[in-house]
Amino acid sequence: MKSIVYYYLFVLIMSYLEFLNSHISLISKKSETALPYSKYQNYKLSDTINIDLNTDKFKDKIILKPNCIEIFDGKSNNVLKLNKKNNFYNNYKWVESWGVVYDKITFRNVVKNSELLYTEEIKLKNPSVFLWNEELGGGIITFKNKKYYWIHQAQ
Repeated sequence: MKSIVYYYLFVLIMSYLEFLNSHISLISKKSETALPYSKYQNYKLSDTINIDLNTDKFKDKIILKPNCIEIFDGKSNNVLKLNKKNNFYNNYKWVESWGVVYDKITFRNVVKNSELLYTEEIKLKNPSVFLWNEELGGGIITFKNKKYYWIHQAQ
């Protein structure tokens, strides 16, 4: 009699473990894209990001649009459009996620003719904006030496 009880108990436990395993794999498949940052805050693509991007102690407003990124200076309210005219992308439709990265160190991929030449470490002095696509990669917009820069993180 004990062996039958143990058998059913064993079957019940195994069924429960199988149930948990199937739900855990479903949860992990639905999780966010893995980003190459340790400290970051994700935003919806339609959200406006409000941070002090240019280190002037005033919060700047950053808006993602299909053809540019608009940065409204928190102090002067002047708008800067990051697009092809100032060595940024002309199309941001590829972006799947964006947000603020707070890491102090990141990386930059140097690519030539679609081939990765090398990767170098870059120090970030202040919070920066990341743009990411799971398949393509992405990069970071950061402010350094009174200018905005693109740190390429794709291949």
